[in-house]
Amino acid sequence: MRTGVSAEVTPVATRESVIRRMTRLAVEHDAVNLSQGFTDECPPFELVWAAVSAMLGGTEAQMARLDGASLRELAPGLDASDIVDRPLKQLLETLQGHQDSLNQYSFPFGLPELREAIADYTQRLYGWRPDPETDITVTLGATEALASVLAGVCAPGDRLIVPQPYHEMYPAQAAVFGLVPDYVTLVEDVETGRWTLNRDEWEAAALRGARALILNTPHNPTGQGLFRQRPRVHRGVGCAPRAAGHQR
Repeated sequence: MRTGVSAEVTPVATRESVIRRMTRLAVEHDAVNLSQGFTDECPPFELVWAAVSAMLGGTEAQMARLDGASLRELAPGLDASDIVDRPLKQLLETLQGHQDSLNQYSFPFGLPELREAIADYTQRLYGWRPDPETDITVTLGATEALASVLAGVCAPGDRLIVPQPYHEMYPAQAAVFGLVPDYVTLVEDVETGRWTLNRDEWEAAALRGARALILNTPHNPTGQGLFRQRPRVHRGVGCAPRAAGHQR
């Protein structure tokens, strides 16, 4: 268990992640890979069809046409036996649109429709709706999201509060960006299986001049829902602004 602030900031060579190493070894030794989750459920068909129709259609109008038309309507001139006997790939090729406005570079922060959908989902799940224009950015996973935030708000030498136990990418990304991890502890109650926060320890870390705090809920890897557990712990625990002339 780590305690307090790392002693110094020095360039650190990034190492192979635990998930990557365990996956590589599992393949090498034909072993069961317990380091990475593998789902065995198919994605919802509506999601699959939305992707297929967007790739084939290329436009909203062509997607709508694919949604409601039969094969006979979509492949005129072919009789029923020809449709049944023809390979599916060839039939789908005849359905591809001639114009494409959908399969393009996306907005760097996510398509408006996707951000609206995320805002609606958040409203249904948590009871509050973030502004899709100012509060939501779509990234290729949590690792990219965290790296983007740290690169945007921190500079080498800044302190970063990291709750422990922690996901392996937190100290790794701190090392990549030259940040000083300041570790604070979540304490497990063995009888209840819940993890609790020590407000004094978190406030002390903030007073040491932390620039940022990594906080996700449910917490990874404990699974503890931090905000529902003790939301008031986070009030008043602020991170220090950067001095003038040291802006990013």
